[in-house]
Amino acid sequence: RDVLRGVSITPQPVAQSIVSADTLVAELAHTVREQWKSDLGIAMLATGEPGSDGFTEVRIALAYSNGVEIWERRVEMASDEGWSFAATTTMDQLRHWLGHKA
Repeated sequence: RDVLRGVSITPQPVAQSIVSADTLVAELAHTVREQWKSDLGIAMLATGEPGSDGFTEVRIALAYSNGVEIWERRVEMASDEGWSFAATTTMDQLRHWLGHKA
């Protein structure tokens, strides 16, 4: 059975607060899951503009039938570290989730 089927890239409004960021990234992950009729949905959201240090708060959500898990970190998205965080966190959490389902 396929677990991941596709990707959706949709520009989203900047979340105004931590609560709205968590809600928005969770909704995006659930939307991806439903749109692709998949067991899982993954979403990533920058929760604001970069600060004076160049770092942005980023959230990643993994949605599944019984809920959603969210991870966050401040990263410099203009650097390779930002994208590395996004890819590594997503794959680590996906591996962890799948390991518990086996």
